[in-house]
Amino acid sequence: MTIGELEPLADIVVECAPAKMLPAIAGPFLRAGKTVIVLSAGAILSHPHLVDLASESGGQIVIPTGALLGLAAVTAAAEGEIRAGTHTVPLQHSQPIHG
Repeated sequence: MTIGELEPLADIVVECAPAKMLPAIAGPFLRAGKTVIVLSAGAILSHPHLVDLASESGGQIVIPTGALLGLAAVTAAAEGEIRAGTHTVPLQHSQPIHG
């Protein structure tokens, strides 16, 4: 059974695979208007077409807040500009020191 063949069997998919697998996992579910929970949050930056696909099909991409660095990268991308061939986004991240 392929990843795409799993889509009819579930309403939600949780992606927790290598980031390069994100399109293969998320694509079929988003095309069907379903929810994809993305743990490889930074991978969204490499595959912005998935955001468009979700918008067009009524699907939803959920990024858990526990992926802080990935979430910070997505926030930085929203502030910056990504162009084909140059994927540079300023990112400043800090965490409080506990002690």
